[in-house]
Amino acid sequence: MLVPTPPRQKPGSPGQPGAGLALPVVRLRIVLAEVVPEVWRRLQVPSNFTLRRLHVVLQHAMGWKVAPQHLFRVGSSLFGMPSEGSGALKDSRWVTLQDLLARKETAFNYEYGPGTRWIHQVRIEGLHDGNSTDQRPACLAGAGACPPEDCGGPGAYAEILEAGRRNGKLVDLHPDAFDLDAINTALASLRF
Repeated sequence: MLVPTPPRQKPGSPGQPGAGLALPVVRLRIVLAEVVPEVWRRLQVPSNFTLRRLHVVLQHAMGWKVAPQHLFRVGSSLFGMPSEGSGALKDSRWVTLQDLLARKETAFNYEYGPGTRWIHQVRIEGLHDGNSTDQRPACLAGAGACPPEDCGGPGAYAEILEAGRRNGKLVDLHPDAFDLDAINTALASLRF
């Protein structure tokens, strides 16, 4: 069973042992499941990021509208924003990427979507020594644009794309669009 640990302070926080030391960083590959053309991102975030913070980073990196509801499936555990009657759902504010690595968890799912659930496959590609320049979330690479959130899911999106191709236009959809600079600008605006 995954046991949550209390939140950690930011590196360099006053009174923190080892203040000024950089945290290790985690490299992640995120793929939006069941969507063609493939939509993916390679991200780097500090290892002390909670799943709740990762949710916010994923929202910005993938191009989704920022919404609070989310779900992480890590092994048999579920993490998100628990509410009354949410059963086995644990609070995503209390589990960090460090915790997942300590449990040898290197792959999990992230689900997001008002109504339709968009499933993202998240794989931890590695843990690297951090330095003073990489303590913020960053997108390192990627491809593709996320579908419109309210289009009805992967199957409906595929139908929209196919109909657009048959008619010769994609109705303002640009499925191959990817703007690394815009994503990193959005990530730089995050305040944690």
